[in-house]
Amino acid sequence: MLIAALVAIVVAGVALSAGNGPAGASGASFAAVTLVTKNAPPTSMGPLPNLVVPMVIDSQVKVPRGGGAFAVLRNGDLRPPGDALAFVRSLLAASEGGDALATYRIFLAVLDCRRLLHGPAQPSEVAEQVLTRLAECQPLLEDSELSTREWITLAAEQGSIEAMLTYPNNPAYVLGDNESDWFRYPERAIEWKQRARHYLEAAAKVGSQDAMLALSNAYGDGMYVEKDNELQYAYAVVAQRMHPIHGLDQLIDSYERGLVPAARRRGMDKARIIYDSCCGKN
Repeated sequence: MLIAALVAIVVAGVALSAGNGPAGASGASFAAVTLVTKNAPPTSMGPLPNLVVPMVIDSQVKVPRGGGAFAVLRNGDLRPPGDALAFVRSLLAASEGGDALATYRIFLAVLDCRRLLHGPAQPSEVAEQVLTRLAECQPLLEDSELSTREWITLAAEQGSIEAMLTYPNNPAYVLGDNESDWFRYPERAIEWKQRARHYLEAAAKVGSQDAMLALSNAYGDGMYVEKDNELQYAYAVVAQRMHPIHGLDQLIDSYERGLVPAARRRGMDKARIIYDSCCGKN
């Protein structure tokens, strides 16, 4: 049995694996859904979606920032207590009908169970609680079809803004956690980069402060976009204009000092265009 095999691991404190992403605009938010998986690299993810579907977000995690802008803050458990497989099955019809929120809730349930299985060991005082939740997850984890399907990409394609924000933080979920495969199959990594940028830009256009921050970081480090210090500066300026974030002013100042005056002016011009395209007319 899966659970019996894990009892000694949980209690003994042996960490299997862990992954944590950077915090979002609200200090927690979508970064809470970063995962290291044991997936094999998938086949091609297909062409980029044109996202003509309505973009949606769970009202319970949406934090208005004024002028149409918003941040995402998700606290608490990623799934309700009880049989995780039964919960996922209860959402399948809605997901198959194109319900992006249902698909993302399935992703979160699978994520929660995989974290329990592959996440860091827990101290003995919470081991019993962990084992209870693992028992709830066992049927889902043993369903190889449901527990390995690429729910995050499907949710993003269906219009889930949260999925679009989560996707760039989870290359291993899409590409597999064996990084050597990322170099062996570079076309898959290229697809992931393209989708990550595409999803963040789509979320930014509808006012996501988290997406603005993520794009600023992306243009600063050149991870899945070409490094561009002017856009790094511009997206950070827009994020701060949406709603002040503690410490971001100092970061913006450092970006500004790294730009010559002409580049600084271009960055501010880009910031105005970005802001007007998402929030200036709301």
